[in-house]
Amino acid sequence: MGKILWKYFLKEILSPLLVSLVVLVLVLLLGKVMKLSDIIFSGGVTLRSFSRIVYFALPYFLIYAIPMATLLGIHLAFLRMANDREIIALKASGLGCNQMIGPVLLISVLAYLMTTCLSLFVLPNSNFRMRQSLYEMIESSGRLLLKERVFVDQFPGLLFYVNHIDPETKMLKKVLIQDNRRPEARCTIFAKTGELSPLKGGNGFVLRLKTGVIARINESMDTAQNINFENYELVLSPGGKERGTIRRKAKELPTKELFVTMKNMKPGDRNYIKYRLIFHKRVAFPVSCLVLGLIAAPLGMKVREDTRVPGLASGLAVFLIYYIMLTAGQNLSEVGALPPVVGLWFPNLVFAVIASFFWIQITRDRSLIEIPFLLRSRSSQKNNDRDKDREI
Repeated sequence: MGKILWKYFLKEILSPLLVSLVVLVLVLLLGKVMKLSDIIFSGGVTLRSFSRIVYFALPYFLIYAIPMATLLGIHLAFLRMANDREIIALKASGLGCNQMIGPVLLISVLAYLMTTCLSLFVLPNSNFRMRQSLYEMIESSGRLLLKERVFVDQFPGLLFYVNHIDPETKMLKKVLIQDNRRPEARCTIFAKTGELSPLKGGNGFVLRLKTGVIARINESMDTAQNINFENYELVLSPGGKERGTIRRKAKELPTKELFVTMKNMKPGDRNYIKYRLIFHKRVAFPVSCLVLGLIAAPLGMKVREDTRVPGLASGLAVFLIYYIMLTAGQNLSEVGALPPVVGLWFPNLVFAVIASFFWIQITRDRSLIEIPFLLRSRSSQKNNDRDKDREI
């Protein structure tokens, strides 16, 4: 294929790809803003703090947006060319479908390399920095992201659950707090009511609990005690002077450190599967750019001809199926039903086989999936069209 056709294909693919990428990032950003709406619109957040959150969240958005944008960009480009009969014209001029794979493969490989760099080297640190910035933003706003009947883990070692929040007084009712900051003396706090207020000096919050009980248990699980209280104060410091105490979570560890830690673990360790899942997800998910990109081209060329499914919907359905398979594999690996390498790489293997099959079918000018009832539907439709032409 000559340079002119290469440039033409690249131009046709890049235009919808970039538009899809921008739209997807904006949609993900909107979802993040909605989650932080209680903090952002409280009046205590500066534009600089909000910009830092968006900046550090951008790699996370791109990790998911790039594969989907690659799929949509290639799919929409070939769908348009197929609808305008440009694919037929190219075939008539002697250009085979297997010769069109070059630009598709180039775009897919570039997307894969970009996503891999983000996943392995940028995302871990950006997640950690975003959490630090979020703590600072929470502190400056003087509010917490506590929601009714939702478990919240904003602070290292603390887990909150509030059954009801009074919309007028902001009084917390039926509060549960799991305190794991000291492994040798873990405790669970139950309280009927609670009131949250910022500390003087702006270094955190104080949670004043009333009428409750503290259940403590030591690390060896052989000693427990219950302490009833009428008033109890819990000091919370998400940022400021306590910022240096924030530790990286497993998903925030640099890839090299994660790999070394995982290598030194024994298979029976509690966090062994968790670390393997994080590592394999960083490596496996960027491969979706390759397999989805290679599926998108034949799907765009043949979907309108073979079925009545709208072209854009078919592209979105492909990504949804891939993501469901990936999530299912991850969940099965977490509970030990599958090894992490199987759970996270199986979707890539399945879609790679499907992509190969689709390319073989279009090079032989066959339907992508020859389902009997679809073939009967197509043949009956053609017969009806012929009958109408004869009547005319």
